[in-house]
Amino acid sequence: MKPGALLVNTGRGALVDTDALLVALESGRLGGAALDVLEGEEGIFYCDRRTRPVDHPPLRRLQQLPNAILTPHTAYYTVRALHDTVETTLMNCVTFERSRAA
Repeated sequence: MKPGALLVNTGRGALVDTDALLVALESGRLGGAALDVLEGEEGIFYCDRRTRPVDHPPLRRLQQLPNAILTPHTAYYTVRALHDTVETTLMNCVTFERSRAA
């Protein structure tokens, strides 16, 4: 990437090498990053964390950087996505019930 570029990842965490990203952000080679997904994020988001803290050192480092923005894997969370999820789920239930009745 060009020096000073911005990286946005809303796809898959594994698309970005987090260690290399941290080096690029901390050195100033990369201007910034906006991440909705993280490499190795399993067990970080959508988990009950009331009794144990998140043990993900790269996440903690990213959170401390002024040139990184992190969101908790919610880029998909749009009105359209929710509507499609509900509609698909209901249609699957109807299909299932029809197959049982046949």
